[in-house]
Amino acid sequence: ITLFGQTTYQATSALAITGGARYEREAGFDVPEADASATRNNGGAFVEARASLANRAYVSGGVGVEHDAVFGNEATPRVSVAVYVRNPSNGSIGETKVTVNAGKGIKAPSVFQEHNALFALVQGTPAGAAVQPVGPERSRSFDVGIEQGFAAGRLRARVDYFNNEFEDLLEFLSRTALVTAGVPPP
Repeated sequence: ITLFGQTTYQATSALAITGGARYEREAGFDVPEADASATRNNGGAFVEARASLANRAYVSGGVGVEHDAVFGNEATPRVSVAVYVRNPSNGSIGETKVTVNAGKGIKAPSVFQEHNALFALVQGTPAGAAVQPVGPERSRSFDVGIEQGFAAGRLRARVDYFNNEFEDLLEFLSRTALVTAGVPPP
């Protein structure tokens, strides 16, 4: 079950504010014909503002807060800026636009990943004290680019620099790797 809603308030012709919320009830099944073996209630909310300045610069920024039954609350901020260094025109050399985007993101573990996490498997063993509970996969993204229009907007050239970092990625471990990590062979 997923419920989602959002609304936008147009404060001025150059400023809009959007907010929204989401609720999700997940169910995991060991046997498809049986009742759910695991259920989770997750949700989130966000607020974002979009503004334009003199029809040359456009800024968007906001923050989301995700609540997941597995790891609790996490914030996901983001910001985007686009500036026309040269306004659109019908000439052979058209608009020149510079863009910058930055943000953080998360990806929640699936029910399968939660129930088969190393943390769950080593509870009650000597290795259990050294293993943290499963949490979200995290990302941090940054990009900057320049876009040039040509031939009255029929051609575009774009160059971007991206820097994306990913942390806390969930990985499958084979039976041998599990035993090496301290999981009892049975």
